[in-house]
Amino acid sequence: MAGLTPKQQRFVEEYLVDCNGKQAAIRCGYKPARAERTACELLTLRKVSEAVAIARRQLSVRTQRTVDDAMADIRRRGQLAENNGDFGPAIKAAELEAKHLGAFEVRVTHNLGAVTEDWQALLRSQPSQDHG
Repeated sequence: MAGLTPKQQRFVEEYLVDCNGKQAAIRCGYKPARAERTACELLTLRKVSEAVAIARRQLSVRTQRTVDDAMADIRRRGQLAENNGDFGPAIKAAELEAKHLGAFEVRVTHNLGAVTEDWQALLRSQPSQDHG
């Protein structure tokens, strides 16, 4: 993964273990007291988030499994658990696999330019607040 420092590369590898940024940062040697913040900062770096996405795609190709496959397993195992009793570990395994493949990832995009333009237009439309 070009462009990453060795520590960022290690973070990506550790993040893929359990998709837990805080724990990945700790395993990479970042200070535990700041690990959550560090993980957040790392994951917001474009090159790190792209490396995670690439690694997830590579994992999907290597394992020949998709998010759809993992979700189907969760549904099937959940139904078995409901019908037959405690299948907690099997469900957890399928859930973790789906998490690794990005099934539960929330994607947020920011368009601050548009927000700024909208805000400026709103301010221009308001009557002057001078009381002098």
